[in-house]
Amino acid sequence: MFNDLFKDYKPLYHYTTFENAVRILATKKIIYSRMDKLNDPLESFRPISFLSTKLTDENAYERITYAKEELEKYQQISFSMDTNFRKGFLLNNMWGSYANKGMGVCLVFDEQFLLDGLNRTPFGPVRYQRNYNPDIILSKTRLTSKASIRIYISNHSKSLFFRKSKEWEHEQEFRIVRRFDDTEKHYLELFEQWNKTIKCVIFMKANDVKDDDTVFDSSSYKAILELLPDGCKAVQLSKDLEGNDFLMDNNNVLWGEVFDVDHERLHLS
Repeated sequence: MFNDLFKDYKPLYHYTTFENAVRILATKKIIYSRMDKLNDPLESFRPISFLSTKLTDENAYERITYAKEELEKYQQISFSMDTNFRKGFLLNNMWGSYANKGMGVCLVFDEQFLLDGLNRTPFGPVRYQRNYNPDIILSKTRLTSKASIRIYISNHSKSLFFRKSKEWEHEQEFRIVRRFDDTEKHYLELFEQWNKTIKCVIFMKANDVKDDDTVFDSSSYKAILELLPDGCKAVQLSKDLEGNDFLMDNNNVLWGEVFDVDHERLHLS
């Protein structure tokens, strides 16, 4: 029976390149991304309209400008999470899209300590909709000032920032969304709780070893190992000849899965 690598905490996974992982581990902070820089074009560009017969076109355009400026102040950090059907570190599309085709890593965090201290900052899983519409329609005539539009967007943050088209559900996304007073670079700083927050670094491949060699012989693995606090593991995700996934610590299997005769996934942990 394998050890249950995640039994003591609820994990959140952050796929990234090797270079970004080194930066995160060294600085103990994660950068927020601007909404207009996201991969989903429906999110990065949101049509905004103001429906009111009581406003002139000029006044409506002014309020749309307020809303656009306000939306630009929201930034987010994305993670993947476990579902009933798939572990968050087993998403091949995420390894390919965000972790440099498997040459990067997947950082594993303890959700409790990662979210500690965020206060009223919105966070949670993304909900996927088949007929997702990114348009923002401002229809209330009382939205006449920057302050009122700011409050309106804040009160609707869940519907605005935690909804995506169903075609993205393979990402199993969990978000932290935060409003800042400017559009500069901002970070989620984890200094004090860092040793409790970072739990594991998962490799798939490494640049300086061959595909059939272990990442534990690579300089990438050794460099990451130097940056990890006590108790944080660095492991490799690999497959056996039957296609089952395993997490390896050198020669030890820490987590694994097999399939029964009905092709139901069984987690051995």
